Amino acid sequence: MDRFDSILLRIKERPGVYLGKPSLKRLSAFLGGYLICMHDITKDRTIDFYPGFQDYIQQRYRITSTQGWDKIIDFFCIKDEEAFYRFFEHLDEFLEQQGKPKLGEENQLPPD
Repeated sequence: MDRFDSILLRIKERPGVYLGKPSLKRLSAFLGGYLICMHDITKDRTIDFYPGFQDYIQQRYRITSTQGWDKIIDFFCIKDEEAFYRFFEHLDEFLEQQGKPKLGEENQLPPD
């Protein structure tokens, strides 16, 4: 599990500790800041939050908008907390579609 996945998993498991409460708006702000820091530290302008995730969300919701993935998910949820958990559901679906393990499954043993 890389560092970014590890941070996301910690936030997913204990959102109150890292964000104050489960909130997609707060998570999105955190992720934006994290990516800006990574750009500044590495000088690599190709760092992206899960390449292809934006397209996946647009296809998932059948939206051809310039809105970001976070705004699209939020629009289809009643509460910000619901949008937070929906994000992680969609992220797991996206990773599975990409042939990658879901968030946090890298270190788990396969079932008997």
